[in-house]
Amino acid sequence: MNTAARTDQTPASSGPVALVLQPTTGSANITPDTAVTAVANNGTLTSVSLVEQGSTQSLQGDQTSDDRKWIYTGGLDSGATYTLTASAKGANGQTTNATSTFSTLQSDKLTVTVTPSDGDTVGVGAPVFFRFNTAIPDNLKANVVAHLAVRSSPPVAGGFHWFADDQVDFRPAQYWQPGTQVAVIAQLVGVNAGNGVWGQGNFSENFTIGDSHISYIDNNTLQMTVTSNGQTLYEWPVSMGRDSVWPTISGTLDVRYKSYKVHMDSESIGICHSCVGGYNEDVYWDTAISTDGFFVHAAPWSVGDQGVDNVSHGCVNLSIDRATTFFNFSQTGDVVIIVNTKRNADASDGEGDWNIPFSQFQPGGQSVSGYDPSGQTGPRQY
Repeated sequence: MNTAARTDQTPASSGPVALVLQPTTGSANITPDTAVTAVANNGTLTSVSLVEQGSTQSLQGDQTSDDRKWIYTGGLDSGATYTLTASAKGANGQTTNATSTFSTLQSDKLTVTVTPSDGDTVGVGAPVFFRFNTAIPDNLKANVVAHLAVRSSPPVAGGFHWFADDQVDFRPAQYWQPGTQVAVIAQLVGVNAGNGVWGQGNFSENFTIGDSHISYIDNNTLQMTVTSNGQTLYEWPVSMGRDSVWPTISGTLDVRYKSYKVHMDSESIGICHSCVGGYNEDVYWDTAISTDGFFVHAAPWSVGDQGVDNVSHGCVNLSIDRATTFFNFSQTGDVVIIVNTKRNADASDGEGDWNIPFSQFQPGGQSVSGYDPSGQTGPRQY
């Protein structure tokens, strides 16, 4: 058994041992965050087991150094029945056994989607996104985060920030180092998510940081510079969003996903198909730099304007060959830095993480976070 700090107990006498188990047998509707204890008064514990009905594995608790108290605080499943069994030896040498069977309340289940996914290789700017199936009340958010961990080798300073009541993100203070191995751990069993929803599972995932891909796009020069591990690979002309109407977003962005073909419809931004500037067509070699429709993509219709003028509805236009090269080069989490446009990226674009000061992130992650691409709102601009 694990040991915990010694607790003060009444000195043992020569009388019989008394076992006190909590919750008491027959207890029902116990909350999943309830502590389970076995205490030997006037004796010492010799064995303790806590088993959920349907399982054969005893849950691991902590025992005080004087062997007089055992406690389990790892959380309980909801709608479950548990049996706590303990044995103790008294100062008189006699053994006493006790059993308590109790059940927890039935609740809705807290679930969470984590990005990156297990086994992914991602870019140096990749945040970790935790998206829950329910809004977490403000007074419970700190406790939920306390049950999340992002650990890496080599270790980094990092922190969590809530961008919505159902979404908390983790990011390192600085970009990840290429080759970093990252583990995401969630220990949510018995965690109160509010409104009758409780955590009922633990899990872990692992991902790897790939090469450092950082691209720079300047709206003043209409040039894009693509680098890998600090070395410049390409310098390309681009066309960007019309500054007066549909400016491209500026900021430190990261690649969200890639799609060979995206159907783009101007009605998604309020322009009818037959209106000036209207469109309704498939666009190819799309590298998303937001969750709301900003892409770097192939635009053969604007090649003559690339490097000369801005003619898009917000996306970054490249020739077919260059867009194909960038698409094949890019990985989720790669950094794309855009400067000198008239609109700054924020959380509404799914790009809040690198565009707010790190001081706004709650420190943590090593010792203990989403924007889910499948939840993006669809193509809006090109």
